Amino acid sequence: ADAPTIAACAAADLAFHVRLIDLTGNKTLKDVYRIMEPVILRLMENGKGGHGRDLAVESHRQIVAALRRGDRLAFQFYMTDHLQQGRLFIDSPAPRAEQ
Repeated sequence: ADAPTIAACAAADLAFHVRLIDLTGNKTLKDVYRIMEPVILRLMENGKGGHGRDLAVESHRQIVAALRRGDRLAFQFYMTDHLQQGRLFIDSPAPRAEQ
């Protein structure tokens, strides 16, 4: 939420997801993310307008809290919810430039 622009916020969001992938040790998934980075960033930018930034930050907080507690069910719930929120922006038009 501290990122000053949509692009910076999307980059921070991507870094969060990459860190989660790093924690899994799944090299294949990390490679796919690296290849798809421009597309993933565009999707993340689409979701950062309006309340999208605040929703992403809150969702990330819930995911991290579940991980810290070692609560696998909560992690699965919050991660699934977060990814479902992101799916809403797959076909969304690109955001307008910030003023």
